[in-house]
Amino acid sequence: MSDRDGEACGERARELGFAYEGEYHHCAQSVIAAVQEALGIPDEAVLRAATGLAGGAGLSGEGSCGAFVGGGMLFGQRFGRGRDSLHDRDADDKAYELTYELYERFIETYGSCVCRGVQRAVFGRSFDLLDPEDKEAFDAAGAHTDKCTGVVGTAARWIAEIIVREEGYEVGGANCSDR
Repeated sequence: MSDRDGEACGERARELGFAYEGEYHHCAQSVIAAVQEALGIPDEAVLRAATGLAGGAGLSGEGSCGAFVGGGMLFGQRFGRGRDSLHDRDADDKAYELTYELYERFIETYGSCVCRGVQRAVFGRSFDLLDPEDKEAFDAAGAHTDKCTGVVGTAARWIAEIIVREEGYEVGGANCSDR
């Protein structure tokens, strides 16, 4: 697999992530759906498990950015330990390593992986997504046109490129340059 193949998959995931966040408004699910589709690795259970994780978990803003959490879930989907290896404490090292790599990219780009911190980086302020007026201001400030859409798209690209790098071009039979 060449670097161009990983870039093609990353670009496809970025486009899908941006579009899904713009249309469906759920950062964690949008990043998961985008990467799964771009790489041909669908898993409905992983997508459904992300439901409550948008907006820093339950829209609280206090937890990790949903796009970051979705990345950790995708790394777990591909590299995490299963029920048959729960006893093996080293079985999840790859998922930890890759999630930390994503964490470092969030810190370098946004200064945080916490939802409110990422909001401050892209909006210049944070919002209380549980307050109807602040939620309206969040939407009006471009949350689903260029702000959160951009974060989700960027994260989807990073995640897809990392998975392709680790698993090779045969990820789920994906040929992202043909999609």
